[in-house]
Amino acid sequence: MEEERITRLAELPNHVPFMPKMRYVNDSAHHGLAMSADDTKLCVAGTMDDYAAIVDRETFEYTLLEDIGEKAYWAVSDRSGENCLISWSGTDQVSVINYATGQEVKRIDVGNHPQRVREGMLKADWISLY
Repeated sequence: MEEERITRLAELPNHVPFMPKMRYVNDSAHHGLAMSADDTKLCVAGTMDDYAAIVDRETFEYTLLEDIGEKAYWAVSDRSGENCLISWSGTDQVSVINYATGQEVKRIDVGNHPQRVREGMLKADWISLY
């Protein structure tokens, strides 16, 4: 017996409706997608539209975060799954966005053209060596 597949599409704002898709960065308007730990929210990096969005998976209602960076490049959840990390390749920053509130809780300057974000850990005694 074949499993029935249901396709759903969330319509997010398109701020560049007349740009040919072949001119999109990496051939995609939204280049990064992450999910909260409880699987209820998506975090979208709107690469061509210069926004981040937190989207409710059930209703597709969304919160847009605009004018906080340029060229959203990637989205990933932090270790807790409570926050989304969005890299802004145009402004050399990473935003920490809380899934529950849909608000930016921190912005970090990270250097030239951040792309994919990976969270890591260092032992405190390693840092004290330098």
